[in-house]
Amino acid sequence: MSPSVTALGLATCPVGGFLDDAIAAELGVDPASEPVLYLILVGFAK
Repeated sequence: MSPSVTALGLATCPVGGFLDDAIAAELGVDPASEPVLYLILVGFAK
């Protein structure tokens, strides 16, 4: 995913440490059946 995003002129920031329940609630998923394992933030490089 990162090479594709970079080709579009954007940047990524992988995140491996986060509050599982808070992210699941924000995404609207059930953490028991659809656990969030990893996040990749996409945006404009500074």
